[in-house]
Amino acid sequence: MLFRRGRLHAETWVHDHARSVLAGRASVVAAAIRRKATRNHLDAAKRKPADTAAAYLLNKKAYLDYPTALARGWPIATGVIEGSALHSNGDFPAYWAFHLAQERQRVHAARYANGIIPHR
Repeated sequence: MLFRRGRLHAETWVHDHARSVLAGRASVVAAAIRRKATRNHLDAAKRKPADTAAAYLLNKKAYLDYPTALARGWPIATGVIEGSALHSNGDFPAYWAFHLAQERQRVHAARYANGIIPHR
């Protein structure tokens, strides 16, 4: 974990680095992610998500030309394309059921003792 839960500094750090990716500096952000993991003395298992994110940014750098996309008014999220693919291949109902289950877990079940949501 790069930051403790609920730290305002974490939100600022993520915001600033997301803006850097949008400005075309994916390599700089990848280095910052790895540097943060190193400075936090994370062992290999705990830093794996950070290394995975950094590797993604480096491996996909050629496809992350956000400055051009933004200048031309193109969508920069993959949601439009992935949503279309889900509809066209008939997987949307299964995806939506999974999505709702994950949201229920994240928003409700994870917040209650033993995952039991009180019924009134």
